[in-house]
Amino acid sequence: MVCNWCPLSTTPNGPEQTSNLKEKESAPVSNPMSHLFEINKRVLEQEADVRRARLLLRLGYLGLILGPATLVAIYVLAITVGRQRDIGPYTGLPGFLAVGITALSAWSIYWHVFKADTSLRQLDLELQALQEERRLKAGTVRLDQRARRSAYRVEVGSDLLAFRKNSRYYRRVHNALQSVVIIGSIASSALSGLSIELQQFRWATVLLTFVVGIAAGFIGYFKFRERSFYLQQTADAIEHEASSADLGIYRYADISNDDDRVLQRFVEEVERLKVEQRKREQNLDQPHERTDDQAG
Repeated sequence: MVCNWCPLSTTPNGPEQTSNLKEKESAPVSNPMSHLFEINKRVLEQEADVRRARLLLRLGYLGLILGPATLVAIYVLAITVGRQRDIGPYTGLPGFLAVGITALSAWSIYWHVFKADTSLRQLDLELQALQEERRLKAGTVRLDQRARRSAYRVEVGSDLLAFRKNSRYYRRVHNALQSVVIIGSIASSALSGLSIELQQFRWATVLLTFVVGIAAGFIGYFKFRERSFYLQQTADAIEHEASSADLGIYRYADISNDDDRVLQRFVEEVERLKVEQRKREQNLDQPHERTDDQAG
């Protein structure tokens, strides 16, 4: 029996037990936040793997469509051209090699598609398991409002980059389609004048007019320029709020000495800007007739 009050018998095994206790005390304590951070890192990596597998699957399905379509196109072209001229010299070894390579490519893509599909399902299951683990772990972590707002303040930077990235994307798409409309309109006008004397330009004129119509329809329906403008406007407003909060100016001048109130007001303003951006996107997705009715 161990005597708890005797100075020489504090441990049953003497100095060895004392050293073990010191090692346990010096061992790092598991931090729930660190564990949650590691889970978030694994979730992000798993989401990247899922996106990569989904992209490979889509490319595989595209190959499945293009492979048989190429075979059909070769068959139809052979029949069509064969009625007008002798294609015997062209149906030898090169023709069989082309058909064989196309069929082999289609079969290879078909095989990889089903393999990628199985891999994608497995990655989805692992991602769901990690997300469930993150939810359970997050339930055990208790954070005060200041910590949550501080974390939100850090995440605003990534949101700002996402807004600017999407704005550049929509702006590039709009500029590309607008260039097609401008160049195609001028080219179709020139070809329509030439087609009066040269009949072979008629089909080119019809094709250019068709392409210009599609590009103009996409510009009017999807409103790429408006989407780019609103995203850039929201990004600039969020950046202005961040600078104002850091410098203690404008709406933060009267509370610049109170960090908690500055952080609270900043979070409120950023959330308001995000809500307005979502409302603009919803209005852009609505048909013209419904938008006009609401405006009236």
